[in-house]
Amino acid sequence: LLALPILIAIVFVIRFVHEPDLWWQLRTGEFILTHGSVPDKDVFSFTYDGVSWLNVKWGFEVIQALVVTSFGPEALPLPQIIANILLLIFGWGIIKNIDRQNTSTSAATTLASLLFLVGMSYRMNGRPELVSYTFTACYLYIFTATNNGKTNWFYALIPAQILWANLHEAYGVGLIMVFVYLFSAWFGFYTAKVQKQDEKQGLIKKTVLGIIAWLGVAVHPSGLHMLWHPYEIFTQLSSNQFTQEI
Repeated sequence: LLALPILIAIVFVIRFVHEPDLWWQLRTGEFILTHGSVPDKDVFSFTYDGVSWLNVKWGFEVIQALVVTSFGPEALPLPQIIANILLLIFGWGIIKNIDRQNTSTSAATTLASLLFLVGMSYRMNGRPELVSYTFTACYLYIFTATNNGKTNWFYALIPAQILWANLHEAYGVGLIMVFVYLFSAWFGFYTAKVQKQDEKQGLIKKTVLGIIAWLGVAVHPSGLHMLWHPYEIFTQLSSNQFTQEI
């Protein structure tokens, strides 16, 4: 039963390429591979030639270029296929972490997965935001695993946040998720009737790791600017429908 959603997740991605942004993203990836550096100024357009360019998703553009170089343009759906499978795996992991009594059935999980795939199918177009959908599911898995006793999973937030910041501009969602998780964990600790010292030590450890994950976004060609760039993105919510959608 669980193989069925995986097959459908692959089939949903096999379609004609109608994404116009794809071509400048591919060209940017080729430019980075050729020159060995991420451009910080516009090098393609006539009207914006030389204008400062903060390219957050340069890493995904390199992946796209490598896929085309290695396998041809027919393989462009490959990143989306991988993302879809990871979304299912993280989703099943979240269900397992939450359902500690193991009461869910494979049939119920399959039905939920199919409903999820149908609801998300219109976004399965290979755009860079597939990274943000995948990392959002990854973070939810890490949080539920941590609450299920697998505390070492919290370390994974550091490399995950660094990767996210170099793959898609919605990496600020991850920063907010970490903040909300830590805030609620501390709130729950201080409002509990019994406060255990070892639990407090665990929260301090998680907080330190969360701060490191926050600072990790500066591991990017644009450096420290990445720390406040999410604010610039979220200020576009009232004027940019695509930002709202993400």
